[in-house]
Amino acid sequence: MEILKLFNDVNIWGQIEKKGDEYPWIILSHGVGEYSGRHRGTAEILRKKYNLFLYDLRGHGKSEGRRAYAESFDVFRKDLAAICRFLVEKEKAQEISFFGHSMGGLITADFIQNEYPKNPFPLGKIFLSSPPMGLTGLFGIAADSIPLALWQGLEGVKLSLPLKGLVNLIYLSHDKKVIEDYIKDPLVSLKIHSKLALGLVSSSKRVFSKRLGENLDLSVVVGTGDRIVSPKHIEEYISDVMPEAKLKLVEGGFHELGNEVEEYRSSFLDFLRQEFAI
Repeated sequence: MEILKLFNDVNIWGQIEKKGDEYPWIILSHGVGEYSGRHRGTAEILRKKYNLFLYDLRGHGKSEGRRAYAESFDVFRKDLAAICRFLVEKEKAQEISFFGHSMGGLITADFIQNEYPKNPFPLGKIFLSSPPMGLTGLFGIAADSIPLALWQGLEGVKLSLPLKGLVNLIYLSHDKKVIEDYIKDPLVSLKIHSKLALGLVSSSKRVFSKRLGENLDLSVVVGTGDRIVSPKHIEEYISDVMPEAKLKLVEGGFHELGNEVEEYRSSFLDFLRQEFAI
């Protein structure tokens, strides 16, 4: 286990699983309100060929910080940049790949687009699972119809309230036990601060309005039954903006494909193994 003190003196909880110096590294970033331990199945596969760095986002899981809150969404990509520097400088990482689920996918994309060019290192695979390239429901309609500048203005408002029900848990997984465990888990935040939610939408519109970069080995997966993020927006982004990326649609799958029933989970894991050559 590693406790990393990143900027603003926040301790970030991370876990290193190292096979050896000759292996490439992969960093796993989880979704909003949850924590890294909920992605053990994905980590189990990736550890076969990679050194792993799993961490809890600030304000999430075992990391410090106000729960499910961010003064600015930029802190997440800067935290990820600090983790990369740690791996390059302390662990002598020769290559780093990324797995990002949901909001972790947005953070990963934001990092690749806006932080990685400042301090480049050998970059491996970028794998985004159910990234919020667009949202659904009334929040999604608002996200599509309100200009980015207004969202950025709303993100700057100091007042923030913890709100419950921003994530429709019905669409996490077809496995009811996954939902029950999620609700009971003391490390899961069922209330998300409005400031974090606004920052998520604002950053999503900013990041996914343009390319993430050039010559990227990018793969994206989403369930067509997902009603937390929008599969339609993901398809459009890949088709119109990043057509070289590999897109996998898991027919009927919900949001947490790694925690789905076997019918959908197996399709997700097969794609994961294929893309990481495991």
